[in-house]
Amino acid sequence: MKYCTNCGAGLDDDAGFCTECGAKQGSADPGSVTGDFQNNDNNGFSGDITGDVPDGTQDGAYRDIYNDVPAAAPKKPFFKRPLGIVVIVVAALLVAGGIVFACVMGSPKVMLARAAMNTARDVQQIKVLKFMNAVGEEGSVTVSVNLDEILESYGIDVKGDLVCTEYFDKSKSSTAITADLKVHGSSAADATLWVSPESLIVNSKVLLGKDAYGIGVAAIPKNIKGSDLGDVIPDDVYDAIDEADPRIFESEEECRQIITDYFSDVAQHFYAQALKNAEFSKSSDSVDFASSSVKATVVTMTIDEDIMQDALKDTIKYAEKDEKFDEARDLLASYLEFCAIAAGEDDADGEDLLDELFEELDDAADELDNMEVESRFYIYRSRLVKAEIEDSKTDSEVSITLGPDPSDPELCEITIYSDYSDGDSYREEIDICMGWEVETNTASEYEASLYVKEYGRKNRMDISWDRKNGDFSAKVKDLGTLSGTMNTSKDEVELSLEKVKVFGDKQDLEISILLKTKDSMPQAPEYTEILKMDRDELEEVGRDVIDGLEDVMDELEE
Repeated sequence: MKYCTNCGAGLDDDAGFCTECGAKQGSADPGSVTGDFQNNDNNGFSGDITGDVPDGTQDGAYRDIYNDVPAAAPKKPFFKRPLGIVVIVVAALLVAGGIVFACVMGSPKVMLARAAMNTARDVQQIKVLKFMNAVGEEGSVTVSVNLDEILESYGIDVKGDLVCTEYFDKSKSSTAITADLKVHGSSAADATLWVSPESLIVNSKVLLGKDAYGIGVAAIPKNIKGSDLGDVIPDDVYDAIDEADPRIFESEEECRQIITDYFSDVAQHFYAQALKNAEFSKSSDSVDFASSSVKATVVTMTIDEDIMQDALKDTIKYAEKDEKFDEARDLLASYLEFCAIAAGEDDADGEDLLDELFEELDDAADELDNMEVESRFYIYRSRLVKAEIEDSKTDSEVSITLGPDPSDPELCEITIYSDYSDGDSYREEIDICMGWEVETNTASEYEASLYVKEYGRKNRMDISWDRKNGDFSAKVKDLGTLSGTMNTSKDEVELSLEKVKVFGDKQDLEISILLKTKDSMPQAPEYTEILKMDRDELEEVGRDVIDGLEDVMDELEE
């Protein structure tokens, strides 16, 4: 048996490689071993052992002949082992990456972009805004007014109420408005108007019975030709409709979306160009709010007239020449032509009008030669809590404050100031501040102030609401007080105004405002196309409406 020259493991005499570590083995001859042995009281042996070490054998790899045990091979330093090298490389990459990441994420531009996105997300979570957005998605707003005292002031002694409701369906870009005049609890007159991209429909059960009348938007160009109603339409408007791009009427909603996307894309391009060349810096400062003060990071962005001119000109070229906007530009030219012809410009050409518009914008960019806008953005906990925009060359300022928690701000305020004159010619003076300041916000009580400061004069409305019993009041100093109740639930808010006091004069009110987030719109009925009706039919409908209104007045007088 022989032993591995690298790790000392026992091997067959003819083994070419170690079965443990894989090291290649040298000659099977272990060399000569000589010595002078004599008895020893301790271990029975005594003497010197010498011998030749085979080539390639590491120190310590030879067998311990005293104990017949292979000597342990010395361990390599950790940094020389393959695993150690990998660990060190990974650690170095992590450290370097962390440094780069910290530098990038800590740059003023990136901090500002991240704070803006976070703030926009937080603002969307404001309860009032979320509720109003839900109302606009598929809800309704109803206003009910008791008319007893109003009718009495005209010498009409009846009990009357007017109820108006507007329904919203954002998914269909549609609204419906209903109005109902009730006398002694019964409907005396009513009307409903449906507005959608496809049609405009009106109906009144009292005045028109079961009939509904409307205009189909897509068929306007076709139906208006030869229509008796077309005779009452001004010639210029008639010509504009007759010559308009059919898409304006046939797919009005789709066209509007194309134009909206066009303007949105162009605006984003302008922002990107302006920010690309803007100068950024970072500092820190304290910001005071309604009831707190925080230490914020201030990102300052400076844009002068050269940067603005370059951004505007690049954006104008982008909007005018980029091929992906061909359809949007065609539609925009069609709208411009339609409006021009309707205004009396018979020879108007949409493409020429659009070219003139781009030329005027480019000329306006050339004349932009007196501005240096410095914007300061106060960032706290990766949120924008305040922004100040100042043009040092025109002495104009705009300041917007949200507060430490943009999702539930104690203070929302916007200030606009400008005292700009061109030489000896006075041009502009604005000094106004609008704000909403929350003083108390608990589970049982809410107190806030809505204020407007104009040229040093402050007008303030103090609002108080007892959440438990619903008592609500709004007081304007030196003017009066409005009081009533406000009750809320997940899907509804109802505000009832019951009393008003103005300059000491008290008066009872019965006005109710009800907002619902889930309220289905009345279904639009089948209708008679107005543009297909002849003159006699139109006059008959007109007489029915007049007769119905006369009946209502007779009922009121009785």
